Amino acid sequence: MIQLYFITMLMLIIASFVFLSDYYGWKYVILLKTRNYIESKSLITGIFIFSVSLLILLNCFFPISPGPILLGEFLVLIALLIFLIYLIIVSHGQISKKKEEVKEKENDKKKNHGAHMMDRTHSLIETHKRNIGFFISIVILLHLIFPKGVIV
Repeated sequence: MIQLYFITMLMLIIASFVFLSDYYGWKYVILLKTRNYIESKSLITGIFIFSVSLLILLNCFFPISPGPILLGEFLVLIALLIFLIYLIIVSHGQISKKKEEVKEKENDKKKNHGAHMMDRTHSLIETHKRNIGFFISIVILLHLIFPKGVIV
C-alpha cells in the first residue's frame, strides 16, 4: 500500500513542522503557519485527530510488505501516537477555551479539577517539543532511506 506510505510520510512531515515551530518558526515561517492552521480551528484539529488515528490503525495492521504486523512500522507508530496525543491536548484546550468564554458571559468562576492529567501531559510535551520534533524528523529520514526496513 504505497498510498498509505505517502500519506504517513506527509503526516509525519506536518508533525515535525508543528513540533519544531517554537524553536525554528522565527527562521522558517511555514512552520508557524502550519501549527497555527492546525491549532486555530477546532474542525481542522478534529480532522487531523481522525486522520492520525486512522493512520495509526492502518500502519499497525497493514505495514509495508515485509513488515510483520504490529512491529513493522514501530517507530512510525510511536511518532504518530505522540502527534495524536498533542492534537488531543490542543483539542482539549480549544474546548476549555470555549467553555471559559461561556462562563465569562455567565460570570461563573468554577475551576475544572478533572484536567490535572491533561495539564501534566501538556507540560511534558511542551518541555521536550524540540526533541520530539527531531525524533520525528529522524523517523522520517529513516523511513525514506529504508522504507521496507523492519525492526526484528
